[in-house]
Amino acid sequence: MTTPLLHPGTLGYLLRWCLLATLLVSASVSQAETQHHKGLFDLWWDTEQGKVHMAIPEFDKEYLYLVSLPNGLGSNDIGLDRGKLGTEYVVTFKRVGPKVLMMASNTQYRANSENPAEARAVEEAFAASVLARFDIVPRKHNTPVVDITPLLLSDAYAIAPRLAERGQGNFSFAADLSAAIGSSLRSFEKNALAEAWLTFTSSKPGDEVTSVTPDPTKATVKVRHHFVALPEQPLARREFHPQSGYFYVPYRDYAASLDAPIEQRLLVRHRLEKKDPSQAQSEAVEPLVYYVDAGAPEPIRSALIEGAQWWNDAFTAAGFNNAFRVEVLPEDADPLDLRYNTIQWVHRSTRGWSYGASIVDPRSGEILKGHVSLGSLRVRQDMLIAQALTSPFGPDGDKGEAAQQMALARLRQLSAHEVGHTLGLAHNFFTSAKDDASVMDYPHPNLRLNDGKVDLSQAYASGIGEWDKLAITYGYAQNADAEKLAETLQNTLLQADSLGLRFITDADVRGPATAHAGAHLWDNGADPIQAFENLLQVRQAGLKQFSRYAIRPNQPLGDLETTLVPLYLLHRYQAEAVAKQIGGVDFDYALNNPSDKAKVIPRLTQKSALQVLIASLSPQQLTLPNSVVETLLPPAYGYQRTRESFEHRTANSFDQLAPARAATQLIVGMILEPGRAQRLWQQTLQDSAQLSLKDALYDLSEQLIAPINSASSGKVAIETAWITLREMQRLAVSTKVSDPVRAQTLMALNQLSQSLSRSGNAREMAKTLKAFLEQPSEALIPAPVVVPPGSPI
Repeated sequence: MTTPLLHPGTLGYLLRWCLLATLLVSASVSQAETQHHKGLFDLWWDTEQGKVHMAIPEFDKEYLYLVSLPNGLGSNDIGLDRGKLGTEYVVTFKRVGPKVLMMASNTQYRANSENPAEARAVEEAFAASVLARFDIVPRKHNTPVVDITPLLLSDAYAIAPRLAERGQGNFSFAADLSAAIGSSLRSFEKNALAEAWLTFTSSKPGDEVTSVTPDPTKATVKVRHHFVALPEQPLARREFHPQSGYFYVPYRDYAASLDAPIEQRLLVRHRLEKKDPSQAQSEAVEPLVYYVDAGAPEPIRSALIEGAQWWNDAFTAAGFNNAFRVEVLPEDADPLDLRYNTIQWVHRSTRGWSYGASIVDPRSGEILKGHVSLGSLRVRQDMLIAQALTSPFGPDGDKGEAAQQMALARLRQLSAHEVGHTLGLAHNFFTSAKDDASVMDYPHPNLRLNDGKVDLSQAYASGIGEWDKLAITYGYAQNADAEKLAETLQNTLLQADSLGLRFITDADVRGPATAHAGAHLWDNGADPIQAFENLLQVRQAGLKQFSRYAIRPNQPLGDLETTLVPLYLLHRYQAEAVAKQIGGVDFDYALNNPSDKAKVIPRLTQKSALQVLIASLSPQQLTLPNSVVETLLPPAYGYQRTRESFEHRTANSFDQLAPARAATQLIVGMILEPGRAQRLWQQTLQDSAQLSLKDALYDLSEQLIAPINSASSGKVAIETAWITLREMQRLAVSTKVSDPVRAQTLMALNQLSQSLSRSGNAREMAKTLKAFLEQPSEALIPAPVVVPPGSPI
């Protein structure tokens, strides 16, 4: 007889357990199914496997896809900040057997034609990009469901290349230290969000990563993926004009007629429509609402709201009633949710730039979301400048109240400025010469002297500018009659021209090499030379009253040096405006018009600019008062100097000559910037009487180096002479200038060599210069003086 393998009772017991296990598994699956987020793209979180599934609502339909950083790295220099938006792609989902491709369309090349064959010909001529390939998963749903986990666990933001590009080491994505985040899944009517923690590892991390991570060999950030519905009806295009002040989306239209340009540009703007376009003033169908980060503390939050709200005046001027308002972001809202235009308060380890970014439909230029990121440490730089100027913590001081009010005034302006970017507006650096006619300029505090003391009360203008109103009118004005609308846009440009409100932006302004003589960063006034001389007077008054009362009671006295830096270099930005008169040009973004020509700045102005800059390097301007030097102690125990400090050559004690070296490096470096030197050499081709490179080199040699021949020349003058010599040597071997410019500079150095004394202070310089002239080489020139960072303020 065969013995049964299981006793009947045992078999029944096992069957009951199998049934219970099945019920438990079913309950588990049911529990997993409850983590189902319905919306534009349905999302599921598979708790068991740590995977994210997504339903594809429609194949071959266009959506917008991008990535962002809900949690950043915290380093301004690296730029991977909280709230930073990545590249936008127009994507379609294409099914290929058991796989789904997410394919990015090539929006740079198009055919704006009703002929499908024309559009197809262009589409087939240029490459698309497959951004991801997904597996279809067996999940019960009315549309196919794919596993998007591999996309989430990839370096879609290109973080590792960014770290390498910024000199922070070769980081690699660590899959074993990364995971999708089920609790962060969201799906709404118009967008869906999925997130992952991504870790990047390196055996040799850079200094910046080291300064902002607990374990610098493992840098972890959160990356968010956005899947966004595009408007069913793209926004009607508005003609881009180079004088309008707007950002644009460039593309090539291969369906353009032969008498039209193939290069096209879409003006970037929000969808804002009048309820009644036939009326001069009308309510908006849906007003623009911006939300300020609830994480911004008071009184900062109120300043941000007030500044952003200024834009309502511009929309009123454009024909809208109450079309723009600002509120605090609700507690349960996410600042990266595309339903909200947001003003986010961002923390970093050092001060840095703020940004006004937008998510844009590249098909039409429509802004789908405005996203402002304001660096929290910038306001402290404004406080530092104000406290240095006024030393407010003495017995008769206001304990920093005026400084705080100045900083809040700057925050209002900054809020308006960055929101302006998210409305479509580019920088306009020309308007500071027109009574601060735009918040889209970079303002320097407008400082005055009142009975010999620095007055901060009018440091920053309040309210939207005249240029801003005209720009918003150009971008957002509406009229049911197309011809009347075109007339309004043209008249807006003509009105700006009649008021002298020109538009000059970044490419022609940023950097010491730029040539435009009328548009600058952080400057004031229509006459840059006069404004520079006024600012030097304010600087001297500030230095005269600078004392230990510039910092708070019980603050280490070693911190006083940090406060001194922005005061001592207060003139640095206006100096750049003056330097741009030298070899400077005045021009506009004109269309083809015979009256519009580039105009070289007159010789007299260029000469005056050169002389005022040289005069600012006199020992009288550069020497610190003894009363200031006596108070400057080394950093206290537990504190240290930072990159915001002067470069010291005296170990830990304060280097009295360090400020003078920094100022000289700035000014002489501006004058002898290679692009400027090249223009100085060339501008005599048109006018032989113009200021020449030879003239500029002679003045620098005679006024800043030759005094070293005198036995009575002081240490500040000696430092200035050496730095000037080094910058002339640097120009003589620069590969950024032509051979004739190098030759002209070497000739000037030869003449200088012959004039230098062979004794006293000049003896060592003469030997150094002789060795250089025998074999000019960059290797013989010490590195430039490291100057504390300036922008942004």
